[in-house]
Amino acid sequence: ELRDAFNKELKKITSDEAEFVRLLKPYGFGASEVPPANLRTATLCKA
Repeated sequence: ELRDAFNKELKKITSDEAEFVRLLKPYGFGASEVPPANLRTATLCKA
């Protein structure tokens, strides 16, 4: 339940790339740090 709730809220934040970049900018990140929309954890964790 917690994971699903977290993912739902994260999707709200990351779905608008311009807004997401605006939120990242004060921390030294920009558009180049935004992962592709089709990137999945399973892909990153493959052995």
